[in-house]
Amino acid sequence: MDFEALITQGVAMLSEFNLLVLLIL
Repeated sequence: MDFEALITQGVAMLSEFNLLVLLIL
């Protein structure tokens, strides 16, 4: 497993989720 890819993907997903939450709020 490529941990670096998983971490970067997770961070990207979290940032997108935070943007969606901020837009909704």
